[in-house]
Order: sequence, then C-alpha cells, then structure tokens
Amino acid sequence: MQTYPVPFNEAARLDALAALNAKYRDEPDPVLDAVTEMARALTGAESALVSLVEADRQVFVSRCRFPVGETPRDLSICAHVVMGEAPLIVPDTHESPIFAHHPVVTGPPHVRFYVGAPIRLSSGLVMGSLCGLGFAPAPAPPREAVDRLAELATLVARVLEERAVRAGRSPSLERAADRAQEEFLALVGHELRTPLQGILGATELMEPAPGSEDFLAVLRTSGDLMERLVERLVGFADLRAGRVMPCEAEVELGDLVDLVAVTLGPLLAAAGRGRPEVDAEPGIRMRGDPDMLALAMECLATNALVHGEGRMRLTVRRCAEGVRIAVEDDGPGIAPHLREAVRAPFAVGAPVTARRADGIGLGLPLTRRLVELHAGAISLEGGEGEPFRAAITLPRWRLAA
Repeated sequence: MQTYPVPFNEAARLDALAALNAKYRDEPDPVLDAVTEMARALTGAESALVSLVEADRQVFVSRCRFPVGETPRDLSICAHVVMGEAPLIVPDTHESPIFAHHPVVTGPPHVRFYVGAPIRLSSGLVMGSLCGLGFAPAPAPPREAVDRLAELATLVARVLEERAVRAGRSPSLERAADRAQEEFLALVGHELRTPLQGILGATELMEPAPGSEDFLAVLRTSGDLMERLVERLVGFADLRAGRVMPCEAEVELGDLVDLVAVTLGPLLAAAGRGRPEVDAEPGIRMRGDPDMLALAMECLATNALVHGEGRMRLTVRRCAEGVRIAVEDDGPGIAPHLREAVRAPFAVGAPVTARRADGIGLGLPLTRRLVELHAGAISLEGGEGEPFRAAITLPRWRLAA
C-alpha cells in the first residue's frame, strides 16, 4: 500500500517537473544551498531539504545536514505537501494519524518533526517542498517563521522557473498547465453525466409505472449529488492548474454504499438483474471526502451496471491495509490487456478527449484519481469465467478513531 496521496493533476505536474530538469548534483548550488540553510534555521530542525517529488522518488536538489540525495516516493513526507495549499506542520509524527506508521518514522531516519512549504510554480502546480525535519519532537515554529519559509519556497520556485526559461524550456511549463486544465475539464465534464444518466433513465422508466417512490428517490439522490459536485468543483478547483482538494470529514462507508445501491437499484432492476446486494461491515468510519468517495463508488457500480452481467454485489470490509470496498458481478469484466489503462489513463489508448463512450471510458480513470487523492488504490480482479471485481482499498491511517 502506498504511503502518499496522488494529486488530481499528477500528469501535468510531472510534465512541468520534467521541464524544470532540476536534479541532484554533487557540486554546490550557492543560491539553493543558502535558502536551505535559512530554512533549517527558521524551522529549528536538524536538517533541511529542497525536495522535488517525481513519479516514483523524491530528489533533493539542495540539502543541509542530510546524508542522501534522493529516496523512493514511498519514503517521502514531502509527497503529502504537493497536495496542499498551505505549509504542512507536524510537531510530533508519533502523534499524527497520517504519519505515525510512516516508513521514515518507524524506520531510518526516524523523523519526529517536520515542517514543509509547497514549491509552487507560477502556473499553480506544486513540484515539492522546502522543508525542515528533525529526529525529536519539537514545538511548531512561530507563524512568522512559517510565513518566511513559504516565501523562501516561492523563491525556490522562481529560481527553478527562471533557469528553465534561460534553457528554453518555458513553453513546456505552459503546456503542462494547459494539459492540466484540459484533463480536468474532460474528466469531470464526462463523469458528471453519470448522475445525469440516472436522472434521465429513471424519468423514462417512471412514466408508465404506477408507484414512483423509488424513482423519485433516484431523481432526488442523483440531482443532489450533481448539485453538490458542481458546487464543490467550482468552489475548490483552480482550473488553470487543475487542482482539486478533498475535504476531510468523517464518513460512514456503509451509508455511502447504501446511497449507491439506492441510486442504481431501479436501473439494475429494470435491466432484469435484480437489486444490488449490499454487505457492509457496520461501524466503519473514515476520514475523507464523502462526495468524492461516493462518486468513486458510483463510477465502479455504473461500470458494472453498463458492462457487467448478473447480480451486483457491493461489499465493505476491513483488511490488513485498511478498508476494502468492492463491486462484483458475473460479467466478463475488463480484458487483462486493457487494465493498465486504470493505472495510466493518459498514456494508453486514445487521448482522454477522444475516447469512445463504448470503451472502458473515463469512469475508472476518474475513480483512480479520486481514490489516489485519498492515498488509496484500485484493483481489478477475476473475469474470464470468474466473477469480476473492482475494488477500492483505502489506507489504515484514514480510519476514524
């Protein structure tokens, strides 16, 4: 299970990072090294880093009193900073539900204290963090020191951008921001049709049927879901950077699964497949965005409705990694050679703006992104003679106490 969430605009963020072409080098960097030393002094930490978070690793383009020049991304606390608008302050990692079991806390170098400010380009994309870290708990720095750290992180971003411009790579940075906007609009614009199809389908089925209570429930549920999504997306999305942030609330997963069953139940019954079977372990509460998690579950269930066969089964269970939410049916599922599209939706097959509706579509790629925003993962299992199962696994640290 990975230890970090993945930003919604990850593809564009990595494009911009590649354009910067900033790498760890043995020779000193007078400008960045001076900034890193100031960051160490401001935070009162033993070490300080300019950390750029790549696809599978973090690279320290400047480091003060830290022994290595890079680590895997799974060993990165800075990978959490690329998600945020504000500095991340962790006075004691042992007291943090997110980091208490993190590999760099439980193992070398045994980080106990962390303060990091996002390195944000002028496009809004976050490349990594300017951070201080220590090996004993410590009080949070004063507000003035954190503000100064954020200013230094902005300085680092401008230095890196200016170097890219001098090397003739600035158009790539602009294309990365444009790609983020295009991907965001294409994904969300397409997937907002999912609740709309529920409304339209239920309306069509209601006209000749006596007793419309269930269908009215579908209309209301789908309409409410669409309204909440639109309001949230307009409110917290910076379209230029493609940035989407989940809220952190306590979520009863059984309630979300019931909501999906109520929304899609009449359509499944109309297709002659009966009502969804729900088997949710009671009392599982998690910290996360209820609208995003509901949409992720609904995308998987809609995929099973459109492409699956037989009964649909929705389950919620605790597991070793945390919690597992699965949608299962008796259909053939997605062919193994197409399943890579879930992990790399913009590198396999047609571009996102040109995909055909009768393919695997954008539901699974959008689900993947929503789940990765919560540091979770998707798996596709079975098919070809066995029940097909699409499962969401959410990490243990998101379980509410």
